[in-house]
Amino acid sequence: MGEVYRARDASLGRDLAIKILPPDLTRDPTRVERFMQEARAASALNHPHLTSIYEIGTEPGLAGASAAHRGRRGRRRRDRRGCLVHATAGPTRRRN
Repeated sequence: MGEVYRARDASLGRDLAIKILPPDLTRDPTRVERFMQEARAASALNHPHLTSIYEIGTEPGLAGASAAHRGRRGRRRRDRRGCLVHATAGPTRRRN
């Protein structure tokens, strides 16, 4: 639902992942609320395999969230603007 960028917090010396709702979607209040609800729900979780949400916020025409960048490599690629593109997951196996 959002575009994810890698950024650097110069004052704290840490890498961040910045997720921004595309500007054309910020015109729809329902989408903005859903984006913010997703960020609030993610911030309530605490698990070693999940990233920590540092901040969420909105400005006119912009909605975004910042999170810890975990430095993971793997199945990811970037589009022509430098945004991370989600890879399609492979087949899953059922566990008994």
